[in-house]
Amino acid sequence: MTAMKRCGKGDSSGRQRHRRPFLLFLLVLVVFATTAVAGGAAGAADSLKGDSIDRCGNPKAVSFPLQNRPASFQSEAVVRPGEKQLAKEGKGTVYFFLGSLCPCTDAHKHSIMELMSLAPKKNIKLVAVFPNKGESVELIEHFFKGIGFKLDYIVDSTNRLVKKFGARKTPEVFLVDEKGRVVYSGPIDDSVENLGQIKNAYLKNAVLELAEGRPVTVPRAEGSGCWIVRNR
Repeated sequence: MTAMKRCGKGDSSGRQRHRRPFLLFLLVLVVFATTAVAGGAAGAADSLKGDSIDRCGNPKAVSFPLQNRPASFQSEAVVRPGEKQLAKEGKGTVYFFLGSLCPCTDAHKHSIMELMSLAPKKNIKLVAVFPNKGESVELIEHFFKGIGFKLDYIVDSTNRLVKKFGARKTPEVFLVDEKGRVVYSGPIDDSVENLGQIKNAYLKNAVLELAEGRPVTVPRAEGSGCWIVRNR
């Protein structure tokens, strides 16, 4: 009887010794799984924060990953040629407010390039304005080279033109006549709202009407874009 009790105690102790490593393994597994889930949730949250532009049409508060820009990029003053010189030449001037990191600017690439060909023939000047915080000559030149634009441009580092025209998004355009009056303001066209198809070429129509001496039939339109990140 005594021997059986001792044997029983020995068996129970052995089972406990074998059970401890297994319980420790389960504990480690639970901790690892919890950490992985938390890390995944944090990663998803960071991803959502980084995804600051929703299909161009629904931009979030901050549209540009400024932290990814090289520290050497610094905003400059007016770049070739000066704003006053541009505004006094031709029948009018189109001011394109663009963003070098804005996908909605890329989405209007073909419309802008068509206007680059059309407007000079109609004696209309085209000027690109880069108003966002962190824009620079180096960044813009790199953007132009990649997208194929050949435009005079202004780095609006003080946001003077943003305030003057009341620009809010990129791309957003302002067509100014030879007397300095804004005859059209709004999007380049409505392609973003129509899945890439242009139903209303607002700017092109306004340019043609101004060049032919006719009143602009649609002086203002609403459209989507990336919110301008002002310099403060």
